[in-house]
Amino acid sequence: MPTQQQANNVTDPVEPPQPAAPAEPGGDQGSGAPQEPAAIDWKAEAERFKKESRKWEARAKENKGKADLWDAQGAQTPTVESLNDELNDLKGRLAASEAERERERTLARVSQATGVPSALIHGDDEESMTASAKAVADFAESRQPGYPLDKGGSGGGKKVNKESIESIKDPAKRIMARAAHMDLYK
Repeated sequence: MPTQQQANNVTDPVEPPQPAAPAEPGGDQGSGAPQEPAAIDWKAEAERFKKESRKWEARAKENKGKADLWDAQGAQTPTVESLNDELNDLKGRLAASEAERERERTLARVSQATGVPSALIHGDDEESMTASAKAVADFAESRQPGYPLDKGGSGGGKKVNKESIESIKDPAKRIMARAAHMDLYK
């Protein structure tokens, strides 16, 4: 329900100028000449319109602060659409994070099961990761040298003992063999 002040603000129309009073009966009605209306005081009318204009301008200035406050509050409050967009964005990020976490778990399981480092395994599901790990393992196995990797020559050669070292004819090689197997000479 509007207050009295609001009702006064809304129902304060500008009044149109009043026509001049009609001519008195019995006057020059028979002459046939048109009667001139009474002269309108244009200065008074201009002042009245100016006064109305100033009144409405003052009211507009009073209401500008309220309108600015209303606009600021409206800009700060989120809309349903913006909240829905934010919710959908967060759901998408959560789903992506969960998928990445599950991929990392699967990668760790496959790496542990096959013995292949996780950095060398590719794929998005467990089957493709396992296939990738097996391919890397097969490749690494095929690249193994045919000779033993240790320098002692333990790939089927005879055991080194004190007599075998002393039987070496080259004195430099014999000294090196003694140094390599010092534990035999204690």
